[in-house]
Amino acid sequence: MNKTCRNIDIVIIGSTSHIAKAYIKKTIDELSPKCHINFHLFSRSEPSKDIFENEPSSENFTIKKYQIDILCPKEIENCLKGIEKIDRALLFQGSLTDNERSTNLNYLREQLDVNLISYILWSEKIVKFFEKQTFGHLILIGSVAGDRARKKNYIYGTSKASIEFYVKGLNHRFFS
Repeated sequence: MNKTCRNIDIVIIGSTSHIAKAYIKKTIDELSPKCHINFHLFSRSEPSKDIFENEPSSENFTIKKYQIDILCPKEIENCLKGIEKIDRALLFQGSLTDNERSTNLNYLREQLDVNLISYILWSEKIVKFFEKQTFGHLILIGSVAGDRARKKNYIYGTSKASIEFYVKGLNHRFFS
């Protein structure tokens, strides 16, 4: 391991998604030979035990898994306690909405909360953390479904399009 490379601390929300797993594996392949990586993996469901099953060694990375209600403001507020530094935070959470079930307003509310509101709550918490430490990269993963409205996934697409609007506002907050 390169002695000049510092530890890299990465927080991932929605760590059980396929895209998150691919990102984690790629990051390990690219950075762990050079740096030590501390992963903090947050998910709604029990984190999968097979994410790192085929990794040869864990000496260059550590993994801490947290099962959390990603929609609970109180849990979000307290979730980063004990984490000293965050270099990167990535949000991957999501749920592909079944428009047929969208007439059930409880289901619809849950989908909007997971696909949009949780992104904003987590982002604001992480941005506050970054402001205190004076650095950090926030990456929000949306969906191409937010690029154009389609009848079969317009609820999901609406949430993802709204994330883009939120990110534009966040950029203006910090870079204009």
